[in-house]
Amino acid sequence: MTLCEVCGNEVAASASLCPFCGNPLSKKSTTVSRKFATFFIKKEMPTCDAACHLLEEQIRLCGKRGIKVLKVIHGYGSSGVGGELRWCLREYMDVLIRRGWMQYYVAGEELNRQTPAGRTLIGSFPRYTKDKDWGRKNKGITVIVV
Repeated sequence: MTLCEVCGNEVAASASLCPFCGNPLSKKSTTVSRKFATFFIKKEMPTCDAACHLLEEQIRLCGKRGIKVLKVIHGYGSSGVGGELRWCLREYMDVLIRRGWMQYYVAGEELNRQTPAGRTLIGSFPRYTKDKDWGRKNKGITVIVV
């Protein structure tokens, strides 16, 4: 396994593209100074309560693995379900910030240079501009800085 230099996810050594962010992989993919990861919470379609517990687990794992930025894919409600996850997870992220579990989050629709939140993120993690969702105003994701 290697690490993608853009998103920080573990990728099979034989892969030529990262399955998470679409970045072409190079031999340098194993040296990452700041790790990024992606969490597909939408895939399991949990209840809001279960999703909050899953998010806590992921944040704990990020701390253990040295991951600094976690992209949460929760959906935005096009199927009638993801929108509920989006709102309850973002409310819970506010609680986790107050508890000191995470620093801040950037809503997918604010993930660009035109917003203060987007500029703050790339001020600390400039490579995040290479993420496939950067600048797309994707309501179905939220980026957490652990």
